[in-house]
Amino acid sequence: MCGICGAVNFDPRQRVSQEVVLRMIHALRHRGPDDEGLFCDGNVAFGHRRLSIIDLKGGHQPIFNENKTVCVIVNGEIYNYQELRTRLERDHIFSTDSDSEVIVHLWESFGERCVDYLRGMFAFALYDMNRKMVFLARDRFGQKPLVYAETPEGVYFSSEIYPIAQLPHVDRSPCYEALDDFFSLHYIPAPRTIYNGIKKLMPAHTLSIEAAGVRTRRYWSIDPRVKCDETYAVAERRVRELIGTSVRYRMIADVPVGAFLSGGVDSSIIVAFMREIEPAADIQTVCVGFDERAYDERAFARRVARQYRTRHHEQVVKPDMVQILPEMVRHYGEPYGDPSAIPTFYLSQVTAGHVKVALSGDGGDEIFGGYNRLDSTALVEIYQKLPGPFRKNVIEPTIRRVPDMSLGECYISQLKHFMNSASLHPAERFVARNSVFSEEMKKELYSSRLKDALREHHPSHRFLAAYHHLPRMFEAERVQHIDLGIFLPDDILAKVDIASMAHGLEVRCPFLDHELAEYVMCLPFSYKHRILRRKRLLKSVGSRFFGAHFLHRKKKGFRLPIGKWFRESLREVLRESLTSAPIFTDSVLFERQCLRRLLDEHQDGKVNHTERLWNLWFLGEWSKEAAIHCP
Repeated sequence: MCGICGAVNFDPRQRVSQEVVLRMIHALRHRGPDDEGLFCDGNVAFGHRRLSIIDLKGGHQPIFNENKTVCVIVNGEIYNYQELRTRLERDHIFSTDSDSEVIVHLWESFGERCVDYLRGMFAFALYDMNRKMVFLARDRFGQKPLVYAETPEGVYFSSEIYPIAQLPHVDRSPCYEALDDFFSLHYIPAPRTIYNGIKKLMPAHTLSIEAAGVRTRRYWSIDPRVKCDETYAVAERRVRELIGTSVRYRMIADVPVGAFLSGGVDSSIIVAFMREIEPAADIQTVCVGFDERAYDERAFARRVARQYRTRHHEQVVKPDMVQILPEMVRHYGEPYGDPSAIPTFYLSQVTAGHVKVALSGDGGDEIFGGYNRLDSTALVEIYQKLPGPFRKNVIEPTIRRVPDMSLGECYISQLKHFMNSASLHPAERFVARNSVFSEEMKKELYSSRLKDALREHHPSHRFLAAYHHLPRMFEAERVQHIDLGIFLPDDILAKVDIASMAHGLEVRCPFLDHELAEYVMCLPFSYKHRILRRKRLLKSVGSRFFGAHFLHRKKKGFRLPIGKWFRESLREVLRESLTSAPIFTDSVLFERQCLRRLLDEHQDGKVNHTERLWNLWFLGEWSKEAAIHCP
């Protein structure tokens, strides 16, 4: 796991400034505290920061082929490198024991098809000096990030946004469409970033840079038309084998390997497989907890740690939001509003004090159908069968009159989301169901200038395109595919990468093995999900390790009582930020009266605006860090 960056000029006579790349490398030093590499060759320059995991002494990057005509810098891990090396050694000479070296030799043998052979998480940049070509690639699920900026002179790329955003010749004007996406989704889907001049390379895509320009290509996707009719028992046995293989691959390292252990189903199953594979290993597990009992699952984590004899570490965290938010903003490089980023940030910090590699359960909900929105999608179909007049004249007016705070922090808000989105197109419903700010709220918040700029844009456009690309299937099954292709990489995996790499920690996700995912996604949807019976197949696999009570208890999620803090300890800090941040004071994008109303309604206990205020606070702090001014 590392940080990579570089610059390429289209004109081969125009040398890249070494100073520029060194500045980018310095901005990525947290991602790789163990080593630094720099390569400059005329119009191409690569930079690398290394977190040493495999071949600790010999894995310095860039890594070259035999005659020094191809070099590569890599962020991530190639799990099947040993099998690939055995195959490639027939025709190639290896100079290191690094997993990354297989890429240069795969390139020599297969060119751009090299990515088809890789089983892992990765973002890499390769330079072929004979072909005068730079080749970038990102792994299938988007576990490792890669952003780039194309200018008239050339291309800059990096593992994070900030190293590129600090360059003076990159367009740093704010992308209003990305801003609108953020207010709806609390994250910015690829390929956009918050800057007009910087893009995210999409998961499972490559980018080729030559004198003629830039071209992108998708090299992998899960084909939704492929179906498997195996029995449930056969599928369960096959999934158990595939998870075991995936965990075994991800335990390969020359440093200690541990695991996140929240006490939830996904992470607990991963730990159980780790112990089954390595009965005598010193497996370390880490859990963070909170004083608020409703948000704390440490008791379940302790139970799993005892059962599977791990060396368990737990720490009660008392988040210092004023201190941590500016640090998070710098690492994300753009607005990001998922509140679970806070506990994930602390979990990574604590874990990095014990191990260098941690396995996690991320991807389990997306692959095996664990989200309650799959239930709500199925329930919408039932709701739509009720008589129209009864829905419009009785149910909907009644729900609208109930205050958001009347049944706790979120239940009425969720019910209103459900009701308001029931009549929409399924893709629009997906966005509305998961929106932080509804379209009506954004109309109140946005200035007339911002609304005019967004006249042709709607956050559902990317989801509509994904929806129409899918063949006929259950609506909930379509939602699962959209989760896997958009929500997983741009929200969940972005959060995990930023939090872990901020602390020099590598996180590996066994559920995000493409062979496992291809198999599970081709199985009948009912194997994975039925209303109120989520992750059926995964829980069947888990039943060999845990009892029904453990597997089927209510999911808590990774949350904090931020709404309460906004009404109490963070009351004045939040108000100060929303009235002084540059994006709110120096621009004409937002209606300040609406900002004040959101604050007052929440702090007076009238309406629960927790997620909206968190998004606004993050946006405000980002505008301070970026010194952004919106014309």
